[in-house]
This record gives sequence, structure tokens and C-alpha cells, in this order.
Amino acid sequence: LEFRRVLFRSPDPMRTRLAEINPIALDWYLAHGAVPWPLSIREGVEQVSPGGRVSFALSNGAVERAAWWSPPVPNPDPHSNDSTSEALDRLESALDRSVELRLRADQPVGILLSGGLDSRLIAGLAARHAPGTPTFTLGLPGAFDESREAEAIAERLGLPRSEEHTSELQSH
Repeated sequence: LEFRRVLFRSPDPMRTRLAEINPIALDWYLAHGAVPWPLSIREGVEQVSPGGRVSFALSNGAVERAAWWSPPVPNPDPHSNDSTSEALDRLESALDRSVELRLRADQPVGILLSGGLDSRLIAGLAARHAPGTPTFTLGLPGAFDESREAEAIAERLGLPRSEEHTSELQSH
């Protein structure tokens, strides 16, 4: 790996010229809404790996890439005889208890509901413990709008919903 220069700066989209855009990264961005590591939208530029760091020796230009952080990996109990279904039951119980505890409040509680798996799971668990918990959805323009999915989830769970769209918010 050869470096001619090292620059540190925040991205400035106004300075990016079309000729400098990495076409593979652009395809990824347009298809998935993100550019995967190590690609960058700029040609000849790499991202630092997730949880990684890059060190540069100013004396000789040497580059060192290393992990700065990595998520902890649970150490399974070798004496456990839990089956997969038992482990899933424990997970469901822990999630259920967590949602139940967070619904206990001295102020009204609501759920930010998108069409995603995490918010629908929370809404489903909340509906068990506090039927009628209100849901709130923010509709986005274009392909990223999940408001129809959120509406179907709230309806299926019998939860009241409020919805705003970014275009409506911008006109206020």
C-alpha cells in the first residue's frame, strides 16, 4: 500500500467532482443507501474499518491498521444443556421484561414505530402489557418510507397511531 499524501477533513459534497466518484461505491449507495467498507464514494479513498484505527509513522510513512474496538463475544457456558428453543425462550422473556419495565412511567409512553423488525417487536411486546399504547411514525419520501408497514403493524396490534411526513413538517 503506497501513500502519496494523507489528508484529514470532513466531507465537503460541494467540492466532490463527478470524475472523482467511485462508480462501484455509487452503485452500492444507490442500491442499498450505504457504501460498504472499505469502499468510499470518492475514488482512491478508503474507509477505516468498523471498530478500526489507522496509524501513520511520519518518520517513514509506514501504515498500521489495527482493531481499536470489537464487540464483546459472550462466552457460552460449556455446562449448559439449553436447546435452541430454550435459548429463544430466555431471549423472549428478557425482551418482554425489558419492554414491560420501560412501560412503567409517571408520564405517558409511546412507541416510535417504523416498518422495521426492532420497532415491530417492541410494539408487539408493549401491546401485551399496555394495550392502547400510542405509536408514532415519521413518513419519509421515496423508497425509505415505511409508514404503510407501520400502519399495518399498528392496526394488527390494535394500537392507536399518529403519523407525520417529512414534506408536511418542512412546510410548517
